[in-house]
Amino acid sequence: MIAEIDDSLFPIIILNMLPVEISDHGLEQYLLFQEKLLQETNQKLLLIYNNESARFLSGDQFVRISKWSKSKEALFKENTLSTCVVTSSILSNLVIKSLKILLKSTFKAKVFQNVDQAIYWSQEQLSQNTKTCLV
Repeated sequence: MIAEIDDSLFPIIILNMLPVEISDHGLEQYLLFQEKLLQETNQKLLLIYNNESARFLSGDQFVRISKWSKSKEALFKENTLSTCVVTSSILSNLVIKSLKILLKSTFKAKVFQNVDQAIYWSQEQLSQNTKTCLV
């Protein structure tokens, strides 16, 4: 697997990308896992993609993820409250922000430089959503 899953703050899910070479097969397995995670949830998730240790993806892999994300837009909209990407790379940050614009996210998405910031923001989103549901 190319990521370790931390669900200790459920419904905040942290996907810690591992510093391993990502094969096309490994990427497909990861996308299938992510789809299953979204399909089997009984409440909206707040996803944090921690890429601090991740290796760079190839251009083809970025395209594959973009197409997959676009094809799963309804699934994300139905099962995701927010998404964070953690990266310290300026290039990755620009690519992710560009993808966000291109994909026109229907849920909140943000880029952070460390996991603690992403967790704090996700907890705020969860709190705001809970307050909205109680009104």
